[in-house]
Amino acid sequence: MTETVPFTPLDEAVLHLEEELEPWNVQIEVGSATSLDAERLYDAVEAAAAAHPLARARLRDYGALDDEYVWEIPDEPDTVPLKRTEAADTEALAALRTQFYSPRVELRESPPFRVALARGGGIDGGDRLMVCGSHVAMDGVGTLRLARSVCQAYRGDPVDEDPVGLAESRAVLAESGPSSLAEAGTRLAEGLGRLPDALDEPTRVAVDGGTDESGWGFVHRELDDDLVATVVGNRPDRVSVNDCFLAALHLAIDGWNADHGEERDRISLMMPVNARQPEWFYETVGMYAPFVSIDTKPRHRTSPGAAVERVVGQTSRHKRHDGAGWVTDALGPLSSSLPVGIKRLVPGLLGATQYRFVDSAVVSNLGRAPELPALGGDDDATDLWFSPPSMMPLGVGFGVATLDGHVRLVTRYSQQQFDRDAAQRFTDRYLDRLGATVP
Repeated sequence: MTETVPFTPLDEAVLHLEEELEPWNVQIEVGSATSLDAERLYDAVEAAAAAHPLARARLRDYGALDDEYVWEIPDEPDTVPLKRTEAADTEALAALRTQFYSPRVELRESPPFRVALARGGGIDGGDRLMVCGSHVAMDGVGTLRLARSVCQAYRGDPVDEDPVGLAESRAVLAESGPSSLAEAGTRLAEGLGRLPDALDEPTRVAVDGGTDESGWGFVHRELDDDLVATVVGNRPDRVSVNDCFLAALHLAIDGWNADHGEERDRISLMMPVNARQPEWFYETVGMYAPFVSIDTKPRHRTSPGAAVERVVGQTSRHKRHDGAGWVTDALGPLSSSLPVGIKRLVPGLLGATQYRFVDSAVVSNLGRAPELPALGGDDDATDLWFSPPSMMPLGVGFGVATLDGHVRLVTRYSQQQFDRDAAQRFTDRYLDRLGATVP
């Protein structure tokens, strides 16, 4: 029989956001310097979906009086969603990315992801594996885990299944409540602290060259060795690499808006947090990424040091008190007590508040990814690229992934936010500010 599991509050939240705004799809790409066999890759995608329950899930039909959304998990996916296309030059690859990642993943069909084989779009004329995962079903780490499984299966290696069962892994979110009255008070304060945002709308990144077209564009950059050495090696011990990426984007938005004559008061960045247990931090396909907001006011951006200090103060507090827990605290009762017909009114609340709870931009850092099997064998070159979804009015997002010491950055931007030239200039400004965050 088909297994079923209810949506978590996080699954529901992303489903509602996607319905109100734009598709929330995660980008993972693995480049190869060799030509890949399409039939072999087809079989590898099928094997990867078979190894992870939520990688073959579909949304069960629901009625207005049902009290929950439910994932159905068939024994095998309905289809193997592999697209094969030529992308042998920069323009063709850029167009493919927009076409491939922009449409919504249909959740009523299994699986909740799709894959593309980009011929000639890899390293030095090799091919590229592109994975687009619905963020309702999987976060960045989960989509990376899926891509690793595809790589394993393609090479003929055993595919590592999720190290914990689905019920156990999803219980981590349900059981992440406060462990003491003090922590409960802190997390309540975190949630209540979001309420003034309705009166203090975050700064919007100034539009430059944007059009009425929907969909995303992408800028891919590998950080040079000197910049990596500066950010990784020269920062103070209490400052994380992720703190530097956050502070740099605050400074970049501030300068960008100043140049465009736009408002630059409260800048607020969405920061996903990986809620997996340490022992399976990079495992398990699913959505385990609640989020926090990291903000600055103009007084915090008078210098790179001041911006870093403000960011560190917030990220340190979130780490001590599980600041991302406010999401589950707030959404849990709503998720469990209302019929679907009422829940489906929730997306309209965002529009009613003029999206005042939607941040200025997003930074998502996968950190140091585990070893990624090279598709073409041990002598093959490999690269890894990642980006989180962004959507208007949150029109730009940055994804960071580190593999084998190489730090790669993707700027994902709404085509209503930037044209390609503006996106490249904004990325240049961001990387310049990143270097300035470390004295």
